Amino acid sequence: MIFLASKIGQAFEFSLIWLFSNMILTLAYISYNSLKNKQFFGQIYLNLMINNLSNNKTINFIVFHIVLTLQFMKKRKVVKPTRQQAEDAVKTLMAFVGEDIKRPGVLETPKRVVKAYEDWFAGYNEDPEEVLKKTFDELEGYDEIIMLRDIRIESHCEHHIAPFIGSAHVAYLPNKRVVGISKLARITRIYMKRMQIQEKLTAQIANCIQKVLKPKGVAVVIEAQHQCMTTRGVGTPGISMVTSQLLGKFRTDASTRREFYSMINQGSILKKN
Repeated sequence: MIFLASKIGQAFEFSLIWLFSNMILTLAYISYNSLKNKQFFGQIYLNLMINNLSNNKTINFIVFHIVLTLQFMKKRKVVKPTRQQAEDAVKTLMAFVGEDIKRPGVLETPKRVVKAYEDWFAGYNEDPEEVLKKTFDELEGYDEIIMLRDIRIESHCEHHIAPFIGSAHVAYLPNKRVVGISKLARITRIYMKRMQIQEKLTAQIANCIQKVLKPKGVAVVIEAQHQCMTTRGVGTPGISMVTSQLLGKFRTDASTRREFYSMINQGSILKKN
């Protein structure tokens, strides 16, 4: 019985150690993208070693798992290739399709393609949530729909890196604060300058607005033509894809939803005048 009780006690102690270490690993995982936090966790390990706490099996177990997990995440981190490596990759693709990469007319093509990619996918270098942080609260009681219609969409499908081009309509119901009207266009631009599918792009824009502004509702509709379908594969031009993401009152209140779709479909007041 004493032996059994001892084993149960050891198992219980191990379970507590495991739970505690995983709590720390969760914090480590959340914080890993920050260089400051990488240094912080490194300092924890060094302090433990300096104070000889690693002789304690509990601390040693926890530290071992932290270091092991951080090393694993470090190995998984994508290292950005150099510009020369990117240009060489373009040359490889050109040669793969049968182009003579030494032909005078295409000697500068790899550089041009890499530069174009930096423009097309500039959204990876920007944080859309930061764009929405500056808000205004002098609304004089305004609480109706705010919408930007016909935002130009020029993005690239993550499956074939082929363009899809169209328009986005972005709206929200303010909750005591608003952002500058250009900000909705800016976050749309940031997300569209990344590789994704249209469904994901639609959701990203809506979720970002909801997370930062916390309005009463958000609605996003995107209509676009996909060149991965019109210029290859089934080769069917003239077809557009429509996606929508409705949050808050736009999802739960039918009259608000109808008003939103009506605002999309109605002609421009400016053109009528």
